[in-house]
Amino acid sequence: MSVTLAPKKARNTTIELFRIVCMLLIIAHHCVIHGGAYAMDNGTNKWISMMILPAGKICFDAFIAISAWYTVDSKFKASRFVRIWLQILFYNLVFTALTVQLGQGYTTPVSVRSWIGNLFPMLGNSHGFAASYAMYYFLVPFLGMLAHQMTKKQTELFVSLLFGIQVFSSLLGNITHYFQPMPSEVLLFVLFYYIALYLKHWPTKIQQCKPLLCFTVIFTWLFIAVSWIGNALYPESELFLFGVGITSNESCLGNILAGLSLFLLVKDIKMPYIPQINAIATTTFGILLYHDHNFFRPVVWQRFINASSWYYVSPVRFVAYIIIATAFVFSIGMVIDFARQVVERWVMRTKFVTTICQRIDSIFSPSEE
Repeated sequence: MSVTLAPKKARNTTIELFRIVCMLLIIAHHCVIHGGAYAMDNGTNKWISMMILPAGKICFDAFIAISAWYTVDSKFKASRFVRIWLQILFYNLVFTALTVQLGQGYTTPVSVRSWIGNLFPMLGNSHGFAASYAMYYFLVPFLGMLAHQMTKKQTELFVSLLFGIQVFSSLLGNITHYFQPMPSEVLLFVLFYYIALYLKHWPTKIQQCKPLLCFTVIFTWLFIAVSWIGNALYPESELFLFGVGITSNESCLGNILAGLSLFLLVKDIKMPYIPQINAIATTTFGILLYHDHNFFRPVVWQRFINASSWYYVSPVRFVAYIIIATAFVFSIGMVIDFARQVVERWVMRTKFVTTICQRIDSIFSPSEE
């Protein structure tokens, strides 16, 4: 049996397969959230949807952990930033146009202001994760400059400060019901960057403790599911309401720890290089941008998937429909993004784009001019 040798700069197939699995779980999460299954009448299918619900935020943070881990020691490349920017712009414009054509009766009309916002991939109407990721990647060289000046103790203190701003301010807000406007998705990326930097430069025993990492993921998953199920059964309970409040977004402590733990569990698994998996993984960002597009999202789940039509089927069929819907959404997005990549390769070779990339790179590597 022949084994395909990986090119020198090929990505780790284990991590690329992990990206695919995470995206499938995120789609399943969106199926029960944006498809509305989590809000159906109490019953078995609702409890099933709430067991699926934790997948989205945990895998979202796992995606950020992947990005942080591999950008800590990598050199900023303007061409990569431009690719991200153009990709977001493509999905902004194309799927807003499709919403106008296909969204009648499923979405509110797209305004002129919305179209203007679509022209600004990092500051306008872009998907929150996408805009934050693009801004984070542009900040990476500056984050690296700061990181190289810090000692271990200074890094520990800085990570603690970031945790306070991003995580504990929100946790305290759920106790006091007064929320300081400090956390942001960009800051969440920055927090993961410095956590990854710390773990890579000063490894700890905890990150190698597989049982503890497994426990963190499983406990967080069950805690989120039980909190949501308990809140549905006992809406007057302050305890379950608090549980929902502290697990409802990707900046919650449990989601951050579970997403990071899940990545640490997977990253050292050895797999042979499989180019097909690596190729499919390149489409995962595009799949997120199309199926969770701010305007196109209702068209996906209400018109194409029509999720509400199978809320009350048997539990077995309910699970089967979620699996089929997830696979369908992933497959369509994969085809769309492969087609987009063909155009992208041509655009990135144009003189205009290459000149822009060279000028940006020269700012961060002036000695190479």
